[in-house]
Amino acid sequence: MQLRHEFTVWMEDVRTGLQMTDKALLELFGDMAMLHGMRIGQGINTRHIHHLVWLTLNWKMKITRRPRAGETVTAVTWARDYARVQASRDYMIFDSEGNELVRATSNWVMLDERTMTILRLTPEYMDPYEQEADHAVFPGEGFRRPPKEGPEVLRQIDYPILKAMIDENGHVHNTCYLDMVREVLPEETDPESFTFLEAAYKKEVKPDLGRVTVTYGRSEEGCIVRVLDPEDGSLHAEFVLR
Repeated sequence: MQLRHEFTVWMEDVRTGLQMTDKALLELFGDMAMLHGMRIGQGINTRHIHHLVWLTLNWKMKITRRPRAGETVTAVTWARDYARVQASRDYMIFDSEGNELVRATSNWVMLDERTMTILRLTPEYMDPYEQEADHAVFPGEGFRRPPKEGPEVLRQIDYPILKAMIDENGHVHNTCYLDMVREVLPEETDPESFTFLEAAYKKEVKPDLGRVTVTYGRSEEGCIVRVLDPEDGSLHAEFVLR
């Protein structure tokens, strides 16, 4: 089952050249997933009844053209498939003439909010979404697994964990990491010049951590941004841009 919804791009969604940022695009996709959940009775508005929480593990996004301020676009999402504890969801954005602007895919796990434990996905949870397993925006492609060690560090910053970054699940909201990415990129690098983004979230960042170390490097895959624990250097998240 596909869900379609129109959005208007506002000033808070754009930066360079009045183009929509990666953070705003992922927020839009998250809103679409929320609307789909509400449509089938698993929404945040009924969370006090079903106690289900979806958390993002991965994003992959390919941009043909970034939506611009004042433009009205149509976003489409559908649940693609699931296995054991992980579910896949795909997205597309079209302009007013039906031209493809953006395509994306994501990987999620479901938690019981009372225990914050990962749930095994069953037809009871997933059938209401009416999965479209044959409808993939990146057919045959999986998600990249971040290596243990990143590329040579060309730039590094400390980034504070602020209260404004913490979501209803008690950790840094997944799109807030894109602020860290923007901050660590070199001054001469335009974040809106990239047409591909892949994100992997490995370990949640909670407010008591206080700060994270954010590094920037380059490899044959593109620009690599890693969010690390400042004490033990363990990986919280990694982003590939090109």
